[in-house]
Amino acid sequence: MRFVAAINAEADLKLVGEVDMGDSLEDALAHTKPVTVVDFTIPHSAMGNIETILRCGAVPIVGTTGLSPADIERVGALCAECNCGALIAPNFAIGAILMMRFAREGRAVYAGRRDRVDAS
Repeated sequence: MRFVAAINAEADLKLVGEVDMGDSLEDALAHTKPVTVVDFTIPHSAMGNIETILRCGAVPIVGTTGLSPADIERVGALCAECNCGALIAPNFAIGAILMMRFAREGRAVYAGRRDRVDAS
């Protein structure tokens, strides 16, 4: 997969594991203890994966296209419950490039109102 090759090519990123169909995501997360997990699946699988990832204490980065508004709402509720964020980027090609660039630069991107207390 090109994404794995891209991660391995970056000196400041470390790929700690890969999971495929039939593998236990929960076991892999428990063993590798990642900070973030990238999910490229289908909406039905992604929702279960997102919950597992959040409950294991990692941040899901989801490149799945087709999540419904109800799915997005559920992800928000899970994030609040687990006190953790998530990134859903259905058009992942550009999203992944920007995410890696901003992470490398140590930037935070805030897509909200500038007059909010938590805006920077």
